[in-house]
Amino acid sequence: MSFMDKEELKEKIIEILNKKGIIKAKEIANELKVNEKEVVEALLELEEDEKIEIIEALPNNMTFFDYLKNINYTFWFYGVLIGVFLTVLITLIIPSTLITYIVRVIVASLFIVFFPGYVLMELIFPRREVSLIERFALSIGLSIAIVPLIGFILNYTVKIELIQSVVSLAIFTILMSIFALIRKYKLGKEMINGVKYSSYSKEENN
Repeated sequence: MSFMDKEELKEKIIEILNKKGIIKAKEIANELKVNEKEVVEALLELEEDEKIEIIEALPNNMTFFDYLKNINYTFWFYGVLIGVFLTVLITLIIPSTLITYIVRVIVASLFIVFFPGYVLMELIFPRREVSLIERFALSIGLSIAIVPLIGFILNYTVKIELIQSVVSLAIFTILMSIFALIRKYKLGKEMINGVKYSSYSKEENN
């Protein structure tokens, strides 16, 4: 039984992670001589406070096909595919009426200002190196930069129309999401000794 309170335990964990980087929860428990369950609870609270990141390593025998089928790892990827499909469906296929026009403008705007930057963020930061708020803001910023660049390229290759613009952005988004998915899978397989989950501190050393 541990005589260490929760806040003291968190401070000790941060100290260990600052020294060792990635480490198993079991190793932390052994080093501090506390119950592993207490360590796990403290780690979850620290991650919720965005002070550390808990990384789940992929099983050694997991193939890329198995990875694709596991929604826990790939929900974001399928969400992107659904978003792209709905955008193409609404903007290019559904007949235009007043209601569908309003919906089309809203959907296309959301797609343009978020999805291209989001998939690029998933590729650049495949883990949770940045917070959700930072990821959201950077996704919008990257999208605002990417869309004009794609438009510039289209301007010198084909005539810029709605179909070409939407299709080009859809292709870019799908390709970047596939590259990001592959990178996430490879990083998961490269985790040390098949660690089930490990953590590192995002705090700077004092």
